[in-house]
Parts: sequence; C-alpha cells; structure tokens
Amino acid sequence: PRKRLFFNPFYVDEKVFKKLDIKRKEIAIKLKLNYNIIKNRILTGSFQRDSLASDLTKAKWQKNPELLINIIDKLDRDKFLLILAGPRRHYIINKLKELNIPYLFVGNEETIIKGKDDIIENNLSDITINYLYNLIDLYIITSKSEGGPKAIPESVLTKTAIISTNVGFAEDLLSYDCIYNDISEAVELINKICTNDKFKQNIIKNNYLKVSPYYKYDQFKKRIDKIINGTLN
Repeated sequence: PRKRLFFNPFYVDEKVFKKLDIKRKEIAIKLKLNYNIIKNRILTGSFQRDSLASDLTKAKWQKNPELLINIIDKLDRDKFLLILAGPRRHYIINKLKELNIPYLFVGNEETIIKGKDDIIENNLSDITINYLYNLIDLYIITSKSEGGPKAIPESVLTKTAIISTNVGFAEDLLSYDCIYNDISEAVELINKICTNDKFKQNIIKNNYLKVSPYYKYDQFKKRIDKIINGTLN
C-alpha cells in the first residue's frame, strides 16, 4: 500500500559537498591542472564510472557514455571542454580520442592508456570531487538506469548547474527545466544555460531549495526513524 512506501534519497554529506568561495585558478592549482587550458572555456563535467569492469574497452550500458559523447560532439569545440574524473573511463576516453573531441582527465591517464584497471589509483576523494564540482560550469548525466544518480545531490549541493536524463530520482529532485529527452534537447539546454545567466541561476536556486532539505543530517535521520517505525508497525 502507498501508505507503506517511503521516499528517502541516499545520504550525501552536505558538509563536504558545498559551494566554495574560491576562484577557478585556485582550484586548478589545488588539482594540479594547467589553468591556461581551462581559463577561457566552458567546462562540462562527468565523474562517473562508465566502462565495464570485466572489459574496460566496453561501455557500461547503465551509464550510457555514448549519449554523452554524442552531446559533446555537437557542442562548439572552441568554447567547451569536457572534464573527466574517476576510475574506469577507458571507453569514453578512447572514443573522444577517435573523434578528436577535447577533454581533460583529472587523474593518472597513463594507467588508462595502458589499458589497466585504475579502480584504486583514480578513485578520488569526496573533497577532490567537491573541488571539481566547484570548477565546472555544468554537470551532464546521460544514464539509462540508476539507483540515484549520486551526482544529482552532489551537483545541487555545490550549486552547480546540472542536466539529466529522466533516470532514477532525477524527476523527484531536479527542476523540470533540467531534464532532457534526447541529444538535440540536451544541446539546446546546455547552450541556454551557458548563454542565459538568469536562467542558469534560477535553476541552480530552485534545485537547491528543493534538494537541500533532504541532505540535512537531522532530517535524514528523522526519515530513517520514520521508515523503521513504519515497517515495524
């Protein structure tokens, strides 16, 4: 029965994932990135694992990296730069190289070039991921199937603009204006966010007002208590 159903997005620490009062150049220095490469670019981000663990040359279908590649391929390459981070990005990096699409990988790319599993070496800390959210202009989710995705609350808590397929709890947590259905809608939405600052700030504000209450620890604990009590009674 519906009365026995509970909505409880998994917890993301709002004390770690937050907006930082720090300039892009300072973040670049902390992350050991060449600031000259990024300073005049619109930075889009993707920090997920999207290669199969059993075969790193193949895509993890749930994450749908092919869609991300197709979207990025439609953007102005002189203006946009894709920032990648996290382990098992082998598939997307190989495809980006084939298409000559510019990107910047934050981590040790040598392991990827050698085709080795980098699940430990390129698994970044939450603090580093928070710096990355504060570095980029926009986060893009292209997944087909998700239990989350975790990137939604992380992006929103850092007050980073985000667009997403209608997957997992995207529809529950994000403004309707952030959800797209196909490549053309995604490209149109990205260009609108990056050229219309009022629109961008509105969706960031609306997302934060909607999402932040779920990630206050006391509220999260109350929801857990309610769920436990509800299943026992």
